[in-house]
Amino acid sequence: MPHLYITDLDGTLLDDTSHVSERSAKLLNNAISRGALFTVATARTPATVEILMKDVDLRLPAIVMTGAAMWDSSTSLYTEARFISDELTRKAVDVFRCQGLEPFMYCIRHGMLHVYHHGELSEQQQAFVDARTGLRLKQFHLDATAAQVEDAQNVILIFGMGTYDHLSRVAEVLNADGEYSVSFYEDNASDQYYIEVFTRGVSKAEAVKRLAAMVGADEITVYGDNLNDISMMAVASDSAAVANAKPEVLTTASRIIASNNEDAVAVDVNNHFRCHD
Repeated sequence: MPHLYITDLDGTLLDDTSHVSERSAKLLNNAISRGALFTVATARTPATVEILMKDVDLRLPAIVMTGAAMWDSSTSLYTEARFISDELTRKAVDVFRCQGLEPFMYCIRHGMLHVYHHGELSEQQQAFVDARTGLRLKQFHLDATAAQVEDAQNVILIFGMGTYDHLSRVAEVLNADGEYSVSFYEDNASDQYYIEVFTRGVSKAEAVKRLAAMVGADEITVYGDNLNDISMMAVASDSAAVANAKPEVLTTASRIIASNNEDAVAVDVNNHFRCHD
């Protein structure tokens, strides 16, 4: 009976320094070498997933951008991509601009992620860009015109960051529209809020179900810490929240394990697979 193990990254598999510890990597590789079906489901893009998971022998596609696509590191190709239509892209950009915000537009072309932004960057936005500049799989275009942003094509994600007041209004309007999937949450490492806008039906949960079908898994264990992990917990046969998870996640999960700083996910995967091997 194939068993699929899927974990969130930030605050879950990653420690507070945003790394997979040496111990976690060894434990996961041990389980994978014995046949464990293991991968990640994250809001991150392949550009940073590739770096963060470099010491883990990830053999399954990674669920990236909150389920908007999967990434096969062996072929460096996106699969199962869910794009936002041109019409809905323009409508969403208008909603952001009504709140005085300029979003980041994530577009896929020839396996490369191109990110467009118009206007000046806030201090937080600049820090966000600086931490992701120069990556092999992502290219920023920060001098885009207003028209280039609203007319962007092959858009897979519309991303914004800022205060709760501004972004909550964007989330409210787009959720009411019914044509989008919206993820609105607080950043683990700051008091900033993030909003991710996808085409309708995109979620970690839907991507988890698709991946489980692809690998023929009958059982699924998921690990998470934040609100955008709750949907995939709902479709799993077993769900574990790390001890540092949000209160809502702690009450949703089937069980609670140690914290992200204690290699909790890797320990649990290794032990669980050993018992069911």
